[in-house]
Amino acid sequence: MKICRKCQQAKAKTLDNFPLKIQSKDGLDSWCRKCRNQQAKEWKANNKEKNKAAMKSWAARNPHKVKNIILKKNYGITLEDFNKLLEKQNNGCAVCKSIEKLCVDHCHETGKVRGLLCSACNKAAGFLKNDPGLCLRLHFYLNQFEESSD
Repeated sequence: MKICRKCQQAKAKTLDNFPLKIQSKDGLDSWCRKCRNQQAKEWKANNKEKNKAAMKSWAARNPHKVKNIILKKNYGITLEDFNKLLEKQNNGCAVCKSIEKLCVDHCHETGKVRGLLCSACNKAAGFLKNDPGLCLRLHFYLNQFEESSD
């Protein structure tokens, strides 16, 4: 058992109850997780500008971690999954093969990731309501007016 120095409650000496603190003898913080979280929440509320600057600085130093967090939150994939898709698509858009910045294309109903598209192809799919039949009709329509080289 370990006693929290803030709330004075005795709690089991586990990582669930006490955050890591390498500098301490037992490797655990002297405040329980609940007290430490409350203290952090109060500090953030009282130091909004410092917190914003610290977050911005951390993001600048950790762009891969930021991208991983965004991918997981928005699409349920990791940066590793993204890079596998990128490699599978030869580092280009799944439609036009452009190598400009790629977007994660996903089904808005199921959330399932379909692949990586350039911004133009991603917008085109959206404008065509992600309807393969509509895309095919547009294909045939455009082919009617294609200049022949005869």
